[in-house]
Amino acid sequence: MKRSRGFSVVELMIALTIIAVGAMAAAPLFTSLLEGSRLTTATNNIIEALATTRSEAVRRGQSVKLVPVDGDWKNGWAVQLSADDSELKRFDPLPNVVTVTTVDDIALVEYQRTGMRTLPAEDLVLTVCAQSAKGRQITLTISGSTSVNPDYEGCGI
Repeated sequence: MKRSRGFSVVELMIALTIIAVGAMAAAPLFTSLLEGSRLTTATNNIIEALATTRSEAVRRGQSVKLVPVDGDWKNGWAVQLSADDSELKRFDPLPNVVTVTTVDDIALVEYQRTGMRTLPAEDLVLTVCAQSAKGRQITLTISGSTSVNPDYEGCGI
């Protein structure tokens, strides 16, 4: 009896077809997963920057601000002393697929030496959006605390 080694061309084509169908089905899931990961990373970076700004204000006993680099949040942001604009820390720009907007186009976020955020007295809202309509909303209270709405779906509107 003759022993066969390897695969026939038909078996190989069937295996490749199954792999191709599986890859096509997984591509949208992978894209969504990647987008969600970028969105979460950007949100966490902003929260880290806010926490750093607040803690530096308390630690140094003077006002410290978080400002967008070159006036646009997509270029990154920097923690600066309010008194002389000296830079304490700079954060990297966002990936092109993520945007940050503010309700009133705020130019900076400033914390006093007590850890309280300066005026305006109402809550500030930063919205982090991906290419889809999904996003995150970061709310900053006047007391300086932050909260995140992870299921914000108003980005595409």
